[in-house]
Amino acid sequence: MLLPSDGVRHVEKSRAFDGGKQRPIQAEDFTGLMDDLLYYEKIAESRTTNPGNKTFVVTRMVNGEQRRIVFEIMGKKIKAISLLSMVIKNANKR
Repeated sequence: MLLPSDGVRHVEKSRAFDGGKQRPIQAEDFTGLMDDLLYYEKIAESRTTNPGNKTFVVTRMVNGEQRRIVFEIMGKKIKAISLLSMVIKNANKR
């Protein structure tokens, strides 16, 4: 898994409270990324990026929070995935 050099989208504190339920991403949230990939509740194909790479979205509930993570599939022969976006929302908050 690759991390982008220019930062993961929706992680900045300025975006942390979009919609009222979203919270800021913390360093510990990155440690659960492999579990999100292995134990997802929903996985779906998403839009194609500007260079033409496919993306997919993984959704998973963890401790009352919904994790929505977008990955980009990189490479032609040797594939890798790159983290594009991470949003964590409190599912119990109104």
